Amino acid sequence: AMINRVVVPVRDDGNAERVLRHAISLANNVNAHIIVTHCRLRPEDMLPYGVPMSRDMKAQIMTQSASVLNMAETVMRKEVEAICASAGVKMSDKPIPDAVTAQFIEAEGRQVDVVRRHGRLADIVVVAKPEVDRNLGANTLKAALFHTGRPVYMCDDTMPDESMGFDQIALCWDGSIEATRAVAQSLWLMKIAKKVNILTVGNDHVQIPPEELQLYLSEHDIKSDIIMVEASGSIGSSLMKVSVSCGAEIIILGAYGNNQYFERVLGGVTQHFVDHASRPLVLVH
Repeated sequence: AMINRVVVPVRDDGNAERVLRHAISLANNVNAHIIVTHCRLRPEDMLPYGVPMSRDMKAQIMTQSASVLNMAETVMRKEVEAICASAGVKMSDKPIPDAVTAQFIEAEGRQVDVVRRHGRLADIVVVAKPEVDRNLGANTLKAALFHTGRPVYMCDDTMPDESMGFDQIALCWDGSIEATRAVAQSLWLMKIAKKVNILTVGNDHVQIPPEELQLYLSEHDIKSDIIMVEASGSIGSSLMKVSVSCGAEIIILGAYGNNQYFERVLGGVTQHFVDHASRPLVLVH
């Protein structure tokens, strides 16, 4: 099945336009409905933590905070409407058949909570690549991956144009349950592509041979080639190099993670792709 609902969480962090334009280029290929979810803090979140203050002072800060938050919402709504207008996307509260549409909704709370709440009924969640230097986006990506059960499209650092295609796709395959889920949840994307390259590191860890996956994809009318990857150095960097050199415009991989210290952390290969992505990724946990 194709996808219908693309959820795009945004906040006032400077990434909204890039993430939305990636979502539009994705939606253009499948005539999807984009739900832009603006994460709005509550006025009480703006109170200084642990500072004693009078009731009047508190009320004054809450009132001022509410007006600042209202202004931020208005600015974001206008920005989203302008981006959609420039890309020929119609604003609509519900999908319109055979058209790319978008709606803007306001969601109160922290971005991770908004992602959990609105991402679970998405066909795909679009998020920005985390920025290590600004300590931004890692928790959003983890919330989307580990708490929605949906595939996650992680943008790279570039601003896509509307004609951005998904002709060439790289699919990282080792036969694991994570890779299997990634295949199942991105068949629609591979059907759009002209060509899928199955990348497999030639070692004993491959649980199901790539030839069997190739046969399975052909039964879904998806043409694919197998590329055996020599692991020189880390598996992540070897797969990344080959996926870029084979012309992939997007890379699909299963997201490995474990529940260490009660906090989900990404496995080594996934983390390498997230840190060094020069292409959009579709990640499935």
